[in-house]
Amino acid sequence: MGLFGSDNYNVDEFVAEGQSSHVSNKRVAMVKDILQNGEKVYHTIRGPHAGVGVRKSQSESSSIGTAGFATCAVTNQRIIIIVPHITIDDRYTISYGNLNSAEFSVDGVLAQQALTFNTGGKSYFISPMGDTSKSDIDELLSFVDKQLSSRSSDNSVEKRLEKVNKLKEDGLISDEEYDEKRRNILDDV
Repeated sequence: MGLFGSDNYNVDEFVAEGQSSHVSNKRVAMVKDILQNGEKVYHTIRGPHAGVGVRKSQSESSSIGTAGFATCAVTNQRIIIIVPHITIDDRYTISYGNLNSAEFSVDGVLAQQALTFNTGGKSYFISPMGDTSKSDIDELLSFVDKQLSSRSSDNSVEKRLEKVNKLKEDGLISDEEYDEKRRNILDDV
């Protein structure tokens, strides 16, 4: 029995098959109340109290001070970062549609290694604990890259098909041209 109740977490339905070794029941329990239907956790990273923040620029950041270890959960739908504070936790979610890139490098604000998720306006970062190996980070980044690739290729195919449909609806191409263009787009998948 833990300090605040049972240490027995019922989170199996939220854990993906083939997840990383750092996905523990305790870490998944921290995010399970905000997971969406069908969302599965593939990776989790924990970072020290000063290792998470929302960076507005290389020299300016906010939400760095925490009352405990921050947790990052990488799911099949988004990235979730929870930053604990004394009164209430900050929760940041980054959908893959809003994510421009993910990288592992020395962070200019923290002057330590950090896993950084870059969106159009902000960068979210976490400095992993010492038990997180380089191969764990590489595996996480590879998973995120695959999510980004599948999202962008799906979107480009969708957009291309929508354009061809609009051309046909507007009477700018014939049925034969429509079939040929549609077939070409689908052959690219």
